[in-house]
Amino acid sequence: MANQPLYYVVKNKDAQLDNVDVSGDLSVTGTFTASGVSQTLQASLAYTDTTAKVLFTIPAGAIITGWTINVTELFDSDGTDLVDIGITGTAEKFAANVDVSTAGLKTTGVVAAQVGVVQATAQAVLGIYAAGGSAATQGAAIIIVNYYIPAS
Repeated sequence: MANQPLYYVVKNKDAQLDNVDVSGDLSVTGTFTASGVSQTLQASLAYTDTTAKVLFTIPAGAIITGWTINVTELFDSDGTDLVDIGITGTAEKFAANVDVSTAGLKTTGVVAAQVGVVQATAQAVLGIYAAGGSAATQGAAIIIVNYYIPAS
């Protein structure tokens, strides 16, 4: 059935599609989870995000393989410019005090003990920016997590 339109209405939130070929655009509303496949989530963090911001939710069963912070516009306080990535109650669970005062990709500060660990429950990931001096007037970053869910 190559190149045939796919018409499938999912009325059960736990429904599963197996062996489906898709040609063209595919749009998914909600959370799309595929086991055995590397996946990526990303969200933006700005200089105005000085209180914890929900970035995305990592699904239960996910094994994190890496984190990256892509600073697209440097944060410009007159002190240290740091980002933490965590969850409620553990603000630095995934990354602690990542310096975002220069543009580019940042991988330092990632908590190595959390890479390769199965996330037993879904994790709402929070990001927060902290200026070490005067308030920043600019700054933007994309927070990226790579993970997979083992095939059963």
